[in-house]
Amino acid sequence: MRAEEYVSELLVAIKEGPQHGKYSLNGFYRAYGEAYDVDIWRRRFLRTLNLLKELLGTNKDSLGWKKADDFYVLFVAADATFEGGRPIKKDAEKRLYDFMVKLRQEKFTPSHDARVEAYYRILTTMPKMTEKSRIRRIKILSSVLAGRRKGGK
Repeated sequence: MRAEEYVSELLVAIKEGPQHGKYSLNGFYRAYGEAYDVDIWRRRFLRTLNLLKELLGTNKDSLGWKKADDFYVLFVAADATFEGGRPIKKDAEKRLYDFMVKLRQEKFTPSHDARVEAYYRILTTMPKMTEKSRIRRIKILSSVLAGRRKGGK
């Protein structure tokens, strides 16, 4: 996928919600055409991108955010959390790091955050790039970023 298409997919996702691939992009451009307010969405995109740069620091590649679909999910989760009026708390960087470390261990004990196991199950039992899979993963990451309790509430 070209970089331009990927950025377009991220923009469509923060405006319309998670989509499934290039066909959604074509429909989006047909529906909005020139009526799309690029400046508003560019600012929102850059705000989310800068937030993720702060949260991830140098951990982006080492913790599994290097793959396009995984970063897509994280990007949309960060945007949804922020836009939904839920503040991304100060310790979000540590929570996100801890979440990914636990996820990579693939060993779950009762003391683990239930979200880690749920996320792992989605990754191992569902095709990653489906809309349903993306939505479930976005909800889990959004709760991690917002600092909600382990039960997701």
